[in-house]
Amino acid sequence: MTRKAQEEMVGFILIVVLVAIAGVVFLGISLRGGEENRDNSNKIYSLLGGLSQITTACEIPDTNLKSVRELIRECSEGKICDVCEGSTCGSSSSACEVLENTLKEAMVSSYAVTDKSYAKYYNLTLYYAFDNKELIKPILAGPQGNCNGQKLFNNRPFGSEGDRVIMSLEVCFRS
Repeated sequence: MTRKAQEEMVGFILIVVLVAIAGVVFLGISLRGGEENRDNSNKIYSLLGGLSQITTACEIPDTNLKSVRELIRECSEGKICDVCEGSTCGSSSSACEVLENTLKEAMVSSYAVTDKSYAKYYNLTLYYAFDNKELIKPILAGPQGNCNGQKLFNNRPFGSEGDRVIMSLEVCFRS
């Protein structure tokens, strides 16, 4: 009688082990499918980080050139570039105008959006976290919406809690 009970226990343990192995395999397959989008969204996050470190043509005051990250703060405070040279300065040399023009140039060089390019459209926005009010006009390329390919999105916060600005990027790639 004890031999039969031992055989039943070994059979039960074998079934539990097989079910556990099958569960791990299915979990691995499902996680692997989601890693590609997560990895690409991490690439978008990294691109936003790179955009924030671009050096601009703006000096406030004229001791050193400001990065996009610093210009986001200066723009939110309504500052003007003391010294600014080049086409990105625009007509007013306001920190917001320089920021917008710098980001436009960076996005054009990052993603070509044409009828034959891999990127169908992109939408880069900067807005305040507390009320979703735009800091600058969105930087757009291509026909927005209706993404039938792969859409990737991520955002990155800048500033302190009270003045937090979010830089958000959505990119649609053709299938």
